Amino acid sequence: MGVRDFAGGLVVHAAAGATGFALVLKIWQEERKKGLERSPQSTIHINPGMLTISILLLWVGWFGFNPGSELALTNETTVVVLTTFIAAAMAFASTMFFQYLFKRNNPGLLYAVNGILMGLIIITPLAGYVSPASAAILGTLGDHCS
Repeated sequence: MGVRDFAGGLVVHAAAGATGFALVLKIWQEERKKGLERSPQSTIHINPGMLTISILLLWVGWFGFNPGSELALTNETTVVVLTTFIAAAMAFASTMFFQYLFKRNNPGLLYAVNGILMGLIIITPLAGYVSPASAAILGTLGDHCS
């Protein structure tokens, strides 16, 4: 069909989407069995330090995943490293900038790490096919389109 997918990102996202849909459906069915019309609300406690370390480790690991999809150390591999880094960094920067612009206060670590993660997700299927400049544009705009 002419679809190109650099590092299997489309397959991963399709599987994650199907899994997420199946989980939501199962939760909905369980809640209906219990006679609930609304999902019970619960507070989620996130350790900001552990979350930050986790995302930074994930970012470092992504440099094995995306460039590793080249299966050789070539000039193209260097471009993949650059596109991976730039997309994540620009998504982080734009997320923080626009959240600050809208809220006029420090957006916090949750937005920072979400920006990094979104940049990594956006660039994965494209990392070997786009330029570093395109990665910057994708990272900047992609987080706000999702």
